[in-house]
Amino acid sequence: MSSAWGNQVERWRAGINAWVTSETDTTATIRVEAVWQSVAWGYNVSNGVSAFCDCDGSDTPYVGTGGVYASNGETRTISMYTRDFVVPKTGSDRDVRCGAGVRLAGGYHDGTSRAYCTVRISHRTWYQPRRPASFAAKRSSDTSQSLTWAGDYTGLDGGYPWSGVYVDRGRDGATPSNLATLGWAATNYSDNSTEAGHRYDYRLYSYGPGGTSQATDTLTLYTTPIACALLEAYKPTVTTVGLRATGAPAYVDSWEFQASTDGGATWADAAFDGDWVCADPPKGTVRFRVRALKSSGGSSPVTLYGAWAESNDVATLCAPLAPLVSVPDVVATGTALTIAWAPNHPDATAQSMAQVEVTDQTGATTTTDVAGAETTLVRPAASQAAAGSIRVRVRTHGEYDAWGEWSSYAIVRVAVAPRVAFSAPTEGMTLAALPLSVAWAVTDETGVSEQSLSIAGPSGATVWSASPGKGIRSLTVGSEAGFLNSTDYTLNYSMRAGSGLTLTKAIAFKTRWASPDAPDVSVTFDSSLAAHVRVTAATTGIAAVSFDVARVSGGGRLQLGTGLESGHEVIDRLAPLNVAYSYEVTARAATGATLVTTTTVTNEAGAAALNFGRDAGECWLGLYDPGHSKDVSHDATAVHLFNGNDLPEVYTTGERDVTRSYSFSVGEPDFKRLDAMCNAHPYGWVREHDGERAFGIVSVSSSRSAPGWRSVSLKFTDCSWREPNVG
Repeated sequence: MSSAWGNQVERWRAGINAWVTSETDTTATIRVEAVWQSVAWGYNVSNGVSAFCDCDGSDTPYVGTGGVYASNGETRTISMYTRDFVVPKTGSDRDVRCGAGVRLAGGYHDGTSRAYCTVRISHRTWYQPRRPASFAAKRSSDTSQSLTWAGDYTGLDGGYPWSGVYVDRGRDGATPSNLATLGWAATNYSDNSTEAGHRYDYRLYSYGPGGTSQATDTLTLYTTPIACALLEAYKPTVTTVGLRATGAPAYVDSWEFQASTDGGATWADAAFDGDWVCADPPKGTVRFRVRALKSSGGSSPVTLYGAWAESNDVATLCAPLAPLVSVPDVVATGTALTIAWAPNHPDATAQSMAQVEVTDQTGATTTTDVAGAETTLVRPAASQAAAGSIRVRVRTHGEYDAWGEWSSYAIVRVAVAPRVAFSAPTEGMTLAALPLSVAWAVTDETGVSEQSLSIAGPSGATVWSASPGKGIRSLTVGSEAGFLNSTDYTLNYSMRAGSGLTLTKAIAFKTRWASPDAPDVSVTFDSSLAAHVRVTAATTGIAAVSFDVARVSGGGRLQLGTGLESGHEVIDRLAPLNVAYSYEVTARAATGATLVTTTTVTNEAGAAALNFGRDAGECWLGLYDPGHSKDVSHDATAVHLFNGNDLPEVYTTGERDVTRSYSFSVGEPDFKRLDAMCNAHPYGWVREHDGERAFGIVSVSSSRSAPGWRSVSLKFTDCSWREPNVG
């Protein structure tokens, strides 16, 4: 509360009390009170009293208030009049001047007393202003951009005063910063400091006593893209053209490509893919250009066309290179000659024509035009009537407006064809007995360079072949060809003459002969468990003149003897024990006919057998108290790895070792015989009771078990299997 006393009139004076009772954001209510005070008063005044209250220069009138009274000598204070005033707040705190007065009339103490004081009120409350409305940006040129907006003056006369506008700008993605500060009435701005090839981001703020507004949305404008600093044309393939740009503009929506085939005088649109490769460029010497297209952005956007960047010249058409010519090394007189070539067009255009130049055996040269894409020319047989050499070369034409290079010369030799005549065998003959006689005659002025003969069976598979010397003209083919009876065969002959010409001839023949009768086959086993196979020819019909004997078992086929005569035998030293197997006997007649017979036998034994010597001819039999064991071990290593598994990993070489152990009771004389064999031979063969056989290193150990008897242990280490030398 603010208080003051006014001037004294006789025995009294007026006073004032003033204070703020309430306020809003924009106003304050001040209550002003006028008071009367006696000063040693001694009279009673009951009428003619009036008072006034004013505030902030309101100049209010006096209002009658009735009478006042105080006892003689009493100092008394009386409230005479109270009034409320609503005053506006301003932008800052201020003092409001208030006044009050009392007037007395019709008495000894007539007069007027006035008092004044001030009351402090706070400034009005301001709020953050609204941001500018309807913000728009529009391109004017590369060097000037136009910004417009509308002021949002809502509450401008209240708590949202707007003092002005901030304009912010960012370039090429940088955070916008202040570009201009404008007054409150501004609604547009021209940025005259832009350049081509950039991006500009704009935003606005309003500011006032209440602070700075929120930013408007950021609007982006682009200026015209710059041209590429360097444009290089190159050829990724022979049929395409690519472009490489250096210093390309930063802001591009799309690209426009054009090509010129007249050095840049005229231009036409060209199609390039996303990698800047043109799959179908114009033909000729071509120059390309490219420019960037970019939307200006903002309100009323327009398409901005950058400056063109031109490339170097690149040739998409060029003269053909020399083709690759293909001709035979030699042709026979009186046969056609085929000349072929492969065009070599580096611009990948198709052949439109070709020329073939031939220099014949007489030295005369002719040139033949070949139309279109044809790449062969057949020279008629009559042109090769005489022997000699022919030279050939070719050139081609494509879309390029000139002939390509001539190829190098290809040389063709024309020679008289060789001839062959066979006197034996004759076509379709029947071979009744071996050997087959083959005889032929060759006619060729250049001689025989090489020749070969072969015989093929019905399936076409070769059963016999030979390459006789250049001067050989006859030979015989016997049983080595493995002829089968009643079978069709083909004799094939081929030769190369000294001229390089070749010929072939095929002669069909067949075999028809009587087979020999089956021989008598006798198989016996001796005390060393070796098999004796005796073969005796039949005494009736067609007798065999020789015999071949082979063992056939689970271990395969072993040829024991060939060319045996009747009554001869072969000895099979390692005949398997206690399993069935066969002996195969092939009987051969004088005609070459064969007959195969098979005899199945079982070599029954109650002992295991050890054989020694190159032919396994020494044998020892383990007869008493036999014992047998077999150990197999692999070359492998177990390694613990840090792989999360507590078990080791196994690594193997793929190798293995097999050891056999045998035990016997052996009489002293028989032991001495075994001991002598083991001392003389480090290796041997073992034949077990179940037919299994093995070859390896043998070691023996013994101990005396009773007078005249020994306990013998044999250790046998398996080695790679081999049959003995059966002679």
